[in-house]
Amino acid sequence: MKSLDITRNHMVHIYKRKVDLRSKFRGAVFLDRDGVIIEDVNYISSISDIKLVKGIKKSLEYFTGLGVKIVVVTNQSGISREFFDWNKYEQITDKLIEYLGSKVMITAIYANGYKDQLSSKGWRKPEPGMLIDAANQLKIDLTRSILIGDRLSDMKAATRANIKHIFYLPGANQCEMRESISERVDSNGYFFDSNLKARLGVLNSLEDIEMDKIIEIIK
Repeated sequence: MKSLDITRNHMVHIYKRKVDLRSKFRGAVFLDRDGVIIEDVNYISSISDIKLVKGIKKSLEYFTGLGVKIVVVTNQSGISREFFDWNKYEQITDKLIEYLGSKVMITAIYANGYKDQLSSKGWRKPEPGMLIDAANQLKIDLTRSILIGDRLSDMKAATRANIKHIFYLPGANQCEMRESISERVDSNGYFFDSNLKARLGVLNSLEDIEMDKIIEIIK
């Protein structure tokens, strides 16, 4: 069942299922969409451009099987830029869910359509608004959660939301992004943003995820 909410330039899809209600995990798995779940093609607006990132389906099937809450948080400034609209975004979302298959249960998808930062509590990453609202609405302990992202803004948003374990998945041609992130990592392997920090893991692919360690974090 899908519950849809549009507020100003935000959209939330909450997929209510029994597995979410009886989850034994306090934390959740948060993921960016473009570059983590699907290949980043810059302002995707056509179903024909959807291609799942290698390893994502198997990883999400594993988390679903254990009853872990899976939450997608995505910046979609193409809406404010008028490259596409919310109807087109929904078509992409519906097809993405279809491609992931029946063994994957996404708990919720939070999308921000603004291209500018409106406040320190806003939804546009690197601000933590989507993560904080998701935690409040879905009863998630952010300190027991993880986030997987492919951009500096993902790492900052998670750290500002008090997520303690973050994973960076470099995409194609992201040497400059990798360098920017490495400049914010201390000698103990913690990513820092102002006075906040989180343990950083770098993934060459989603197949590098050590599932047992993730489960230990979020339980």
